Amino acid sequence: MKTAILVTVILSAATAAADTKIIEYPDHYYVESTGVPGEKPVPSLGRNASPAKILPVIDDGNAAPAAMARPVTNFEASPQPVDPAERRASMDQTIQQLQRERSELLMPKEGETPDQVAYRQQEAAGKLRRINKLSSEMLKLPVQGHQ
Repeated sequence: MKTAILVTVILSAATAAADTKIIEYPDHYYVESTGVPGEKPVPSLGRNASPAKILPVIDDGNAAPAAMARPVTNFEASPQPVDPAERRASMDQTIQQLQRERSELLMPKEGETPDQVAYRQQEAAGKLRRINKLSSEMLKLPVQGHQ
């Protein structure tokens, strides 16, 4: 689906004979039409900035070589298993903390703008999603004495 949208955007920009800038991010693409070739650029409304100057790079030969990347994963040392009772207690404590934070976010505050209210409600919804996820994980943990 994303590929189809990307192709559509690129083709629509190409058929309009516009210069197109595409930036690929890990989770989405950013496509920007930068103008039509051969036409005068639109004047900037802001301050006119001077063009960037390219400074020459001086190689003195004394620079240290870059260290090679090394994996940090150690497969030989296996982590100690966590006691389900400890894990359950930790998750319960986290859920209680999230519930307190969510209830604070749901309290209306005087003088808030609609944007602030919407942001606060989104934060509260995020806390609720995390609470539900942790609760679901707690249900999957083995009950004490039933292993």
